[in-house]
Amino acid sequence: MTAPFVATFPKAFDSTLPVMRLARAENDAGTNLALTLPDGRRASVFSNVRLMNSPKLGKQFKLLDGLLASSTATLIERNEAGYHGAALGVEKQTFVAKIVPVFRETISQTRTARAEHAARLTRTLDWNRAAEPNPVARGDLRRWLLRHSVAERIGLLMRADYAVVVSALEIGQVVVGLDNAQWEAFLNHARAVIYIHKAGTAADFTLKPSEENISASGIDHVAAYKNAHNMLDQMREDGDLLETAEHYLQAVAKFIALLGDVKAETIIGIDK
Repeated sequence: MTAPFVATFPKAFDSTLPVMRLARAENDAGTNLALTLPDGRRASVFSNVRLMNSPKLGKQFKLLDGLLASSTATLIERNEAGYHGAALGVEKQTFVAKIVPVFRETISQTRTARAEHAARLTRTLDWNRAAEPNPVARGDLRRWLLRHSVAERIGLLMRADYAVVVSALEIGQVVVGLDNAQWEAFLNHARAVIYIHKAGTAADFTLKPSEENISASGIDHVAAYKNAHNMLDQMREDGDLLETAEHYLQAVAKFIALLGDVKAETIIGIDK
């Protein structure tokens, strides 16, 4: 007698099947979430303390980070409770639908912050072409500069005053003949020099009368120089923080894509 045919279907709930695993590790720099799927695929996200506490972006990144941690933990708990197949698929869809809007808003705020930072960097190199040194003088200074070897030029530019700085900026990196690292070093010097030059009309940097200099007048160059470098240090820190934000967003996209079983392009919103 032939045994009756019995159809078998993937189980939606089965506590005996392999499950996803989530590991959490913390140190002074931040918190790391590490995801491992049953097939061995992995993804991790490191939450940098400086990024989470930053005045401009911290609130949004904390919102995303908290939601990612809690939603991931919920999904893992469902899986450990026996959710598999179609049932787990529904939970993954819920996970993605809940976190993607917050993720995309975080991308938007980061993009805005990067654009503002780039604009501030550009403004630090703005100078008045209608003022002194005049075009003829700038041309003479450039000819003097270009008579020196490239090795000599970088030394001269790193000690350059305002007139030489703007004369070099006007013709740009290629004509001056510096490599990228040398040009970036010069730009940092140029930003400080231009800042101090502009401070020449700023009341904050005028010399204050003292017992040693009762009739003080003119610019407090020490204060202006210190303030310029504080400004540049802060801009470098802001730039580094934005790079940290970018790395975090890339890691989150991969994490959501792996856990939610969707393409990273879909998560980001750039799929065709």
